[in-house]
Amino acid sequence: MANGWTEERRRKQAAAIKKWQPWKNSTGPKSDKGKARSSLNALKTGGRSVVYREYAKALVLNRLFLKQIMYAQIMDRERMRATKELLDKSNKNRYITISKPNPCERTNGFLGLGEDFWGD
Repeated sequence: MANGWTEERRRKQAAAIKKWQPWKNSTGPKSDKGKARSSLNALKTGGRSVVYREYAKALVLNRLFLKQIMYAQIMDRERMRATKELLDKSNKNRYITISKPNPCERTNGFLGLGEDFWGD
């Protein structure tokens, strides 16, 4: 009884509605113009329109595509880091330091020419 209707009033209303059968009379628009106009009812809010649904689907696909790109970038970064670590580990002992001869060093002479080159 939250709405104020008693059980008796409810029974009377139900009997009257069953007698009237209003659902038989409400068939919607009959003319082509009326049908065209009523077909636009869904566009009032746009939540069920075809354009809205296609747009929502495109947004979902775009979001999934961006997630795949981000995942691929993360995986590429991880691969590059792992590759660099492996190369660093494997090349650690392979570096050969070659000392260049100092052309001004007088003990060995200049380019193997001996001490006489300096005029001593």
